Amino acid sequence: SDFGDLFISVVRPDLSSIPDEAGKQLELKLNKRLMNNGVASTDPYNRFVITTKVSVLTKDIVPGPPAKVSRHIDFTFIVGDVEDNKIFESATVSAIGVGINENKAFIAAIKTIKPGMPLLTKMLENAKAKIVEYYKVACPQMIADAKVKAAARNYEEAMAILVKIPKLCDCAEESQKLLIKYNKEYIDNYAKQMLNKARAIWSSSPNQEGASDVAEIISQIPASASCQPEINRLTNQIN
Repeated sequence: SDFGDLFISVVRPDLSSIPDEAGKQLELKLNKRLMNNGVASTDPYNRFVITTKVSVLTKDIVPGPPAKVSRHIDFTFIVGDVEDNKIFESATVSAIGVGINENKAFIAAIKTIKPGMPLLTKMLENAKAKIVEYYKVACPQMIADAKVKAAARNYEEAMAILVKIPKLCDCAEESQKLLIKYNKEYIDNYAKQMLNKARAIWSSSPNQEGASDVAEIISQIPASASCQPEINRLTNQIN
């Protein structure tokens, strides 16, 4: 989908307000809701989340036999940014659940919340649009920060910034080009360090043991490294 590289993680509600088994059921329902709405349900950056606040409005006992537990519950779904402590969107769904115990009553209430409910669909669509808008505003600064990191040869940190930028942002093309560039520079920088290490070992131990150690180091250097001709020369010398 257009939002295929957006991520929102599901955070299970506070278990002090909901039984554990019911909490798991609610978490599964939220994951399904996200996937059905074109959003990855695990945020690798742990920034954008969806969670639920549970408020029990009434508690009743339904006469039996057997007697059953009835709960009228408000489920407030919230999408937010944990880094900025900001709520993007929220929606409240009221449900009634009846079961043989507290846990079953909660699960029965959760089952009435259908994944395709227009209220939840609208909430997620609005939240996605706000996340996209956040990236569009933040994108230039993210690219600038990545360039600073790369200039200091902190390539991994630079790429970690760039990979967060969704493809639908205006600066996504630039970020992808920089990712390719910095990945190449990272590989070449790493390869050069390993080559220098191999040379130092061979210089101090120009024998079979040294050759074995060098071979182990060289095996860790990616074949795409630009210093491959130098590696070949060292290998020929050792041979």
